[in-house]
Amino acid sequence: MGAFQRATETGVNPLRTTLMMHHPLLPHLAAVGARTGFGSDRLRWGPLKIFIDGSLIGRTAAVTQPFLHDPQPDNLGLLMMGEAVFREIVMDAHRAGWQVAVHAIGDRAIALVLDAYEAALDAYPRADHRHRIEHCGILRPDLIARIAQRSVVVVPQPVFITEYGDSFIRHLGPERAALTYPLRSLLDANIPIGLPGVRLRAIEKHPGQRHRAHGKRCAVRAIRGNHGDGSVARIHRDGRIRHV
Repeated sequence: MGAFQRATETGVNPLRTTLMMHHPLLPHLAAVGARTGFGSDRLRWGPLKIFIDGSLIGRTAAVTQPFLHDPQPDNLGLLMMGEAVFREIVMDAHRAGWQVAVHAIGDRAIALVLDAYEAALDAYPRADHRHRIEHCGILRPDLIARIAQRSVVVVPQPVFITEYGDSFIRHLGPERAALTYPLRSLLDANIPIGLPGVRLRAIEKHPGQRHRAHGKRCAVRAIRGNHGDGSVARIHRDGRIRHV
């Protein structure tokens, strides 16, 4: 944190910077009343970051159906912590006023994150929570519906499709691979999407063939509405969305 402050004060870092705080710091931050939004327009605290599962290409994402072609035929990935511990961290962070951002790639992990967010929002309602799911890789239709219902922000990396798409098909099979990073379905469900930069890719997936990406621009509403740029995934002290 000190390095970022010095870089901002001296002009070495010319960028507006939002820092995620790792969840083990939560007890110390909550003890002094710190929460998301503290700082300035140049440098501020963003969400509390939690990791709940691994990766698709490493076959460690928490999934509901076993990975294919794996040395362990019953491999369902892994969770980084117990479910009860995870739910407690999310509840404590939400109650303390933090925006929460959880790394979750597998559909089992995403469902667990939504369970925790729903419990926290039911216990302590907050209209503009902007809780996030980072990556949000395997999205079944029922999960998309739950995300939309609670206005959870999705922060995907669709470039993974072009970089790792062949591995997705190999480890998931064509049907499940078709559920990965479905930007069109998210937009159709009016789900806020946070993406770096202002250029999105329209993705076409071809089961059994190499994934292809077409570098054409998505609709303007996907970029400057409540979807396509990263500002929708941030909370400012005054609660406003600002485009950077």
